[in-house]
Amino acid sequence: MTKNPFDDQTFVEKWRKDILARLSLLESKARRGQRQLVRTGEESLDDNSDLRATWEAIDSLFPDGFKPNRWNDLRRHIGFAQGGDFEDILEWDLPSIRRSIELFKVDKSTHVTSAVGTLELGVEAFELISPVLRDEALQHFHNHEYALMARTCVESVMRELRRLSGLSLDGTKLINTAIGVRSGKIGFSPCQSDNERSITNGLKNVLTGLYTGVRNPSAHGWDEMSRIQALQIAITCSYLLDEMVPVEAGA
Repeated sequence: MTKNPFDDQTFVEKWRKDILARLSLLESKARRGQRQLVRTGEESLDDNSDLRATWEAIDSLFPDGFKPNRWNDLRRHIGFAQGGDFEDILEWDLPSIRRSIELFKVDKSTHVTSAVGTLELGVEAFELISPVLRDEALQHFHNHEYALMARTCVESVMRELRRLSGLSLDGTKLINTAIGVRSGKIGFSPCQSDNERSITNGLKNVLTGLYTGVRNPSAHGWDEMSRIQALQIAITCSYLLDEMVPVEAGA
């Protein structure tokens, strides 16, 4: 008989942290979609494929027989992707699903999932690192290659910037060419207000600093970085990745 990996508590804890991190990414994308509807005045998103794919990737990781609270509601709201749907996703669906994951356990005698236990407050570093970075970067962390982990995270942000911008440049030339507050550029906010433009300009400077101050020294042999510093860089890169978005007309 094939062993159920959910019988292993260590596996369950790692699975739980992974799901919660992915739900945070889904929440970020839902907020971005909500802002887009407010900005454009459209009734629903023209393209909700990214939001749907993110949820389907999460759903595929649930064990057989487990459907968290408001599972059907979230599927329906993502499918319609209208203004009221985003309100329900953010206010009701995701908090309820997150709580189901936090309280998840498996009855080993029947393999029936249930939600019991006491919630623990606090956030672990693992939960703050974007799923985009986790598989690749955390392997370096486990190997005590902290500078390489930080370099990998910065390079992942640069790779995403190239993908979104369609440019084949690298380094500060890529950052200065691709990132901006005008339509057609890549921002770290919608860039529709002075505050949002300030956010993009400020975080552009952060990325420039990470590239010149972390990626470049590591690429030339520098490896004097602690595990805490590497995690701080990974979390910062996770924030940049999650907030990167094409700037639309009107900016």
